[in-house]
This record gives sequence, C-alpha cells and structure tokens, in this order.
Amino acid sequence: MSKELKLNLQQIIFAAVTVVLGILVAVAPQTFASVCKVTEKPMKCFWTARAEIFLGISIAVFAVLQIIFALKESNIQANLALTFAIITNAIGVILVPSALIGVCAKPIMHCHSVTKPFLIVAAILIILAVALQTALALLQRSKKTGD
Repeated sequence: MSKELKLNLQQIIFAAVTVVLGILVAVAPQTFASVCKVTEKPMKCFWTARAEIFLGISIAVFAVLQIIFALKESNIQANLALTFAIITNAIGVILVPSALIGVCAKPIMHCHSVTKPFLIVAAILIILAVALQTALALLQRSKKTGD
C-alpha cells in the first residue's frame, strides 16, 4: 500500500469515527444517556437533548463531507472549513449542557450524572479525531507539494 493511499485511508477512518461520535451525540440523550422524562413542564435537560440532536447531526454530516473530499482528494481549504465547522459544533456540544441551556441542578439526576459527562467526553473525542484527520490531510498535502 502506498504512503499516499495509507494517509488517505487514515483520514477516512478518523472522519468515520467523527461520524459515529456525531450520531452518538444526537442519539444518546434520547436513549442510553437519557435525560429526565417530561412531566407537566419540560426541564432544561429536555431542551439540551433537543439541541444535541441538531449538533450531532451537523457533526455527522460535516464528517461525511470530509470523507467524500478525502476520497476525491479535494483541496485542503474545504477540509479546513469542515474542520472548523465540526470543532465549532463540538464546542457547542460541550456548552449546551454546561453553560447555554444546562441540565437538572441535582447531581443525582441521570441527566446530570450521565448525559452531561457523556456529551462532554464525546465532544472532546470529536475534536481530537477531527484534529488528527486534518493533520493527516495537511501532511499528505505537504508530501504532494514537496514542502
């Protein structure tokens, strides 16, 4: 396997990991890292879960575009723009339960003890994966141009 193909495959793997993590961000607050059940009035964690659906889907879509661009060996500017978009959304994943909307105040609540930490860890992993994917794309570009 050539070095260029190996670098391309590594970019695709990191972008695929980002897709999976984005989907997990969208799905987790509704399923295994669920927020509180809605009773008379939706609590803050309900709205956090709704916002995370959008952020997770956005991250997954941008990562799919990164895979498409890696397969087509497109320009690095498109990859950098998608990286910026993914990182911005990942920061949003952290901020929504932590500062923007929040979760229930009681530490014993499932949304406080499970959902919020899960979302923060997933967002950090997304940032790391996309940073590595972009670093590999930049490395591949520098080897192509001989810099």
